[in-house]
Amino acid sequence: MKKQWVVRLWGGLFNEQKQFGIVKEGYTWFDTEGEKDRYIGRAKECAKSRGEVVAWSSCGGEHATKKCLAKMTLSFNGNDYPFIYDFGYGYQEDDALFMFTDGNYGCDCNLSILLKRSGIGIDELPCGHTIEIKDLRIEYVEAKAE
Repeated sequence: MKKQWVVRLWGGLFNEQKQFGIVKEGYTWFDTEGEKDRYIGRAKECAKSRGEVVAWSSCGGEHATKKCLAKMTLSFNGNDYPFIYDFGYGYQEDDALFMFTDGNYGCDCNLSILLKRSGIGIDELPCGHTIEIKDLRIEYVEAKAE
C-alpha cells in the first residue's frame, strides 16, 4: 500500500477567501512527503505575504484517508445521549481519547455546547464534570471523498 499524506489548513489566511492558487482551506492529499512539505511551505509563504496566519496539521500513513470518530454515550440528568464526534482525517487515536478524557471536551462547558449543537435541548453549563462520558471508543472509517 502506498503511503499517502493529508494536510489540513485553516486560520486567518482564509478569512476573506477560501483559496489562493492551489493553497486552499481544508484537506488536501499528497502521494509523497516532499509534496506535502512544499504545499505547507507555499501556505506559509502565502500567509506571510498577506500578513495573516495559517495553521495546519498533517498526517501520513493509514490515517491519512480515514476519518477519526469518537463514539460514546453522554449521560446527563438521568438521560443517555448517543454521541459521535468527527475529528476529520489524520487524527490519532491517543489524541482523540485525550480530548474527551483530559482535554477540552472532557469538561461540561464544552460537552454541553456539543450536545446543544447536536439538537439536544440543554443549556450551556459552567465548567465541571456533571456530564458523564460512557463507552468512549475511537473508530476509523474510510471516507476520503473530497
